[in-house]
Amino acid sequence: MTRGRRPNCRGASTARGDWPPPPGIAEGAAVVDVRGGGIIALASSTGGNPSSDAGRQWAAYAQRPVASTVKPLLYATAFGTGDGDLTQFSTFTDTATRYGSQAIRNNSGTFLGRAVTVREANARSLNTVAVQVGTGREAALRKVLEGVNYNEDSANRSSPALGTYRASPLTVAAAYGSFANGGTLCPPHLLAEVYGVGDKPLPLRRRECQPLWDPVVAYETFDMLTGAVNDSAGHVQFLRPTLFQRLSGKAMPLGAKSGTTDDVNDTWCAGVTPQYAMAVWIGDPDGRQSVPVNLYRDQAACREIALLRDLPHDIRNLEVPPGMTRVGGVAVPIPGLNPRNPVPPS
Repeated sequence: MTRGRRPNCRGASTARGDWPPPPGIAEGAAVVDVRGGGIIALASSTGGNPSSDAGRQWAAYAQRPVASTVKPLLYATAFGTGDGDLTQFSTFTDTATRYGSQAIRNNSGTFLGRAVTVREANARSLNTVAVQVGTGREAALRKVLEGVNYNEDSANRSSPALGTYRASPLTVAAAYGSFANGGTLCPPHLLAEVYGVGDKPLPLRRRECQPLWDPVVAYETFDMLTGAVNDSAGHVQFLRPTLFQRLSGKAMPLGAKSGTTDDVNDTWCAGVTPQYAMAVWIGDPDGRQSVPVNLYRDQAACREIALLRDLPHDIRNLEVPPGMTRVGGVAVPIPGLNPRNPVPPS
């Protein structure tokens, strides 16, 4: 097994009085090391009871719509088109928007009615801006989602920029790991090393890591994700480091993104630090019943992401790639750089 501490992936929700969930509601959580994709932890439960049935290992095998956790992948796709026309500072108006004949609404049910930056739109998880950015870039986004092993739901005709593709928590964690790994996607694996007779190391067959993002794009997207935690518009501000974490050296950068499907059959959170990525899904594997209102309103999935800071970190900050600058504390490419993402893995 990969070395590392196995966190209690039931997390803070147990202390909030809203656990266990009803019998049909399941949870899957996965943590990976971004350096190579080693699996640090997998946890699955149904109705609050840990799953021992191989068919109920939701962390690795649940295939559920990824909802708004797709937005950082969308924006990273747009950041790396090679024409330099989109950065965190690019603005769009949060107003009534359509995808074909479908009216797009935000989870809040309201519109700000003003221009917002991409960074703020991600921090607020605005569907309207995601669809505007996705328009004209849908083919590129689909290639990226297929490259990270998300699966298209052919029955869902909404925009893929809203998270219609399906994946497991383990697959989502691996995708987020690419933002902290210089843009390289590493398929998750359980075995770090195997020894034979005489303690001789044996070769392991595993899929190689492959480039997914330009390093500048990966860094900018990681920085954007930290805005969802640290900015005044952030939707997961409770993930900011506590005073104890600051004093004990556990205040490393953490970025996160939540997601909830329209029917609330699924609620998600994905997060990443310079060394680890994690994804948590809570929902009905059969898509028939909604998640209890307290679990998604309190963002129970995202509260579990907080335990990433409790893992031992050898890497506490990302290396800044050439071509990055900061404007008002926000990471963006230097003018005229125009990063271009590589062709997604096939």
